[in-house]
Amino acid sequence: CRMKVEKFIPVGRENAISRAALSIRTGARDRLNRKAIQEARDRGVPIVFCDDGSGYYIAQTSAEVRALQRNYLKRIFAMMDTINSLSTTVHIMEQEEGVPDEQGNACPDDMPVFQERLSEIDSL
Repeated sequence: CRMKVEKFIPVGRENAISRAALSIRTGARDRLNRKAIQEARDRGVPIVFCDDGSGYYIAQTSAEVRALQRNYLKRIFAMMDTINSLSTTVHIMEQEEGVPDEQGNACPDDMPVFQERLSEIDSL
């Protein structure tokens, strides 16, 4: 039986609980709590965090959940930027090594640039 971390997280921003306090309440390590929070979010529980670092709380409004969605998208797009940068590095290295791609080209252009998608965050 997995821990239902949402039972330990208060409702409302004004009642946010810090990671340290959550660990005390649950008796679990921070890493386990963060995993349980992710699992709860995957089940649709609207656990959000304060931008000021004061902690986690159960959202009361759709705006709070949308802010969490925007935060996730920013992380995803940052990861895409890293993938693009690494892809460029791999292509340069493969070109120098003479390694052909699947089509026989020395340097494929298979990774699209995702920077323009950052504007989609504002549409949420």
